[in-house]
Amino acid sequence: MIQAGGQPLDTTLVTDASAPAVARKAAVGFAGPADPDLVFRLCLLVSEAVSDRVLSHAVAAKPNGRVRVELSSLGHGVRGRVTDVGTSRGGAGHDPAIDMHDLEMGMMSALSDSWGTEREDDGAAAIWFAIEPGPAPTLDEYKRRFALALGR
Repeated sequence: MIQAGGQPLDTTLVTDASAPAVARKAAVGFAGPADPDLVFRLCLLVSEAVSDRVLSHAVAAKPNGRVRVELSSLGHGVRGRVTDVGTSRGGAGHDPAIDMHDLEMGMMSALSDSWGTEREDDGAAAIWFAIEPGPAPTLDEYKRRFALALGR
């Protein structure tokens, strides 16, 4: 598990094709010698959230966009947040709740213990998630969470 009191991660990335991989690498560095299941889930969640924002910037023809990745300890779990930087209403993308496709919503729901989307005061889109301490979900639990997210 993540050690309580560990140093939070706060980094800003250019929204290009390398951003998800750079964010995953940063997440591994943040997690350190944590439980491999937690690190696996953390890397997938960070990658999914960053990918969503990168694609939103690309669709909005904002090639020089930036995204902020924040990770902090949540007891022995993790809280993450991925936020557009330097955008305002009418800027890159749309409401992230609308942008997220079924597969993305299913993955966020299956891999996190809670997640959501919101707008910052300046209108920037944000995706947040939490991974609680404890054992990783079983394969059946992942399937159940994914199906619930898709309304099946």
